[in-house]
Amino acid sequence: MGQLPVAFLDRLRELEGLYVQETDLVRQSGFGGGHERWRTERELVLDAAPDDGDFLDVGCANGYLLECLVQWGHERHIRLTPYGVDCGAHLIALAQQRLPQYASHFWVANAWEWLPPRPFRYVYSLYDCVPEELLPAYIRRLVTRYVEAGGTLIIGAYGSYST
Repeated sequence: MGQLPVAFLDRLRELEGLYVQETDLVRQSGFGGGHERWRTERELVLDAAPDDGDFLDVGCANGYLLECLVQWGHERHIRLTPYGVDCGAHLIALAQQRLPQYASHFWVANAWEWLPPRPFRYVYSLYDCVPEELLPAYIRRLVTRYVEAGGTLIIGAYGSYST
C-alpha cells in the first residue's frame, strides 16, 4: 500500500504540536466545539458499541475520548476496555498519563502502516487519518486487520463548523 504523502505527515506532526499546547482536554483532543458539544457528538459513538468489549481508537490523540467513552459506557452498563494508537508520541504519553492502568494499551504508530497486535471488537477512526483519496484502502485495511470477526468499525468526523 504505498506511503502517505510527506505533506500529510508534516501536517500530522504540526497538529500534534498544536494539540499538546492546549490545556483544555477537548481542544487537546482535536475538537474545537466545546465540552457540551463534545459529549453530544462523541457519545453517539457508543450507539455503535452497545455491548462490552475492547475498543481501539485509531488516532486517539490524548486519550480523552477513550476516557469519556469508558465513563459514558459505564453509565449505560457497558464495559469498554480502552486501546489507542496515534502517530504523536507526546499525545500517546498524555493518553498513558490519563489512563495509567491501561498505559500498555497505547501505541505510537501511523495507522496507515501499523499492524495491530490483534483485532479488536470495536475500532473507531476519524475519516481524515489518511488523505481522502486513500480512504477506501484505509477502510479495507481497518476492516481486514483491525476489526475482529463480528466486530464493528466506526468511522467518525469532526466536520461540523457550527458552534
